Amino acid sequence: MKKKLFILFFSFIGICLFSQNINYSPFFTVKVIDNEGTEFLLSDMRYFDDNEELKYFFWIRRGSELGTATYQIDFKKIKSLIFTEEYDNPIPGYTASSITLTSGEVFDVLVNTRGKIGGMDQDFGLYGEIYMNYNIVRSIEFLHNGEYKKCPFCSALFYNSTYEVCPFDKTELIDQNTD
Repeated sequence: MKKKLFILFFSFIGICLFSQNINYSPFFTVKVIDNEGTEFLLSDMRYFDDNEELKYFFWIRRGSELGTATYQIDFKKIKSLIFTEEYDNPIPGYTASSITLTSGEVFDVLVNTRGKIGGMDQDFGLYGEIYMNYNIVRSIEFLHNGEYKKCPFCSALFYNSTYEVCPFDKTELIDQNTD
């Protein structure tokens, strides 16, 4: 009897584990241009805030005569960020920027620049980090162009256009549209 319950229990656990829709962290490729014009192509880009927490969004501030709103914009919605002023501005930790969304809309915003971005530098094949709060970054361009690939087996999402197969289960990825 115990053996049958044991087999039934592990069968149930296996069914539950394999029936879940697992979403792994998205993998972005970006082109970063520093203030001297040097380009860095980073795969699997990540953003770490000032508390070293991994984020897949930037905190954005927009203002009008009625006040200022602060909210997050996911990387999958950002086409590019161009920093338009030095980092010593009236709102500590925020830098004036022009943001272009994948929808084509352009806004003048303030971006939280207290963190760092990191990823695999495609020129050197090594992981590198770039701090955003020291007047180093001039622009960040997300190369996903509003599209991503999805693994039909494990449901992982990949915004890195160089991936053709899922690194987790080797299943061929399917192109998706973010609209």
